[in-house]
Amino acid sequence: MSTPSPWLPVLSNIAPAPIRRMSASFKAMDKIRQHQNLPVFDDVIAHPEVRLTSRSPIWSTEPPTDWSVYEAWKEDWFKKEVSNQFLITDPAICLPGFDLKRKDWTLLNRFCTGHGRCAATLHDWGIRDNPLCACGSKQTMLHIVIECPLTKFPGGLQALHSADEDSCSWLRKLSIR
Repeated sequence: MSTPSPWLPVLSNIAPAPIRRMSASFKAMDKIRQHQNLPVFDDVIAHPEVRLTSRSPIWSTEPPTDWSVYEAWKEDWFKKEVSNQFLITDPAICLPGFDLKRKDWTLLNRFCTGHGRCAATLHDWGIRDNPLCACGSKQTMLHIVIECPLTKFPGGLQALHSADEDSCSWLRKLSIR
């Protein structure tokens, strides 16, 4: 199973595409309004009537006075229901461990998002015969971190998300990659 879409902007520390597009539209409209000598000025300010209700031209959306990419992103993140959303208090802040080596960063993100190459997932994909962990329970990403007596990380997912030295050494010792 791939990483859930709402997690991608948070993991990459880039605002979601619809918010970036909206910001670019607001900036373009501001520039057009401030420069009356632009050829597009008359087309946008004295625009024709919208004929198709399904269309929303660039001039149809006015930005709220207090609008910001940061606030829009934060509102968008907390509106969605995402697995392990409690780990992120502010989606615009670079996550701990962003500077880790790729394989460590990837594995950390798999645990944080709850989507990774564990026995249950590999079983669902038809790669493994059973979804069980060495301890006998169904092996999910959360099971590995929170429940499994063989691999459990002290402090659970919240502590693992901090990406401190203990977290990184625990990640490197795991047989999952």
